Amino acid sequence: MTDSEGLLAQPESQSAKQPVFTRIVKSGRRTYFFDVRLTDRNEYYLSITESKKKFMHNDKTYFEKHKILIYGKDFTDFARAFHESVDFILAANPLAVKGVNDSNDSKTDDNTNI
Repeated sequence: MTDSEGLLAQPESQSAKQPVFTRIVKSGRRTYFFDVRLTDRNEYYLSITESKKKFMHNDKTYFEKHKILIYGKDFTDFARAFHESVDFILAANPLAVKGVNDSNDSKTDDNTNI
């Protein structure tokens, strides 16, 4: 198998699938995972996963997951848009964002893998 530049694609090793850096934010039934990972070319990208606990009609639970990937060339633009969006919300209605000044309201786990 070759990639778009004709280079032989290497199978992804198990360790390559593991994040090199992780932050976890818990909020009610939702958990957000911010995972920094490496591509096959040793370039960083950010994987943001929202995991939401759901209940089936038979009382069993499952997790619905949504993921976005942000690559290095987009980090600056993504961060700027994120900050501008939060600033807009805070300026429009500071009370709409619960926990902005209360660090106990949402929990963040520091979890760094090497």
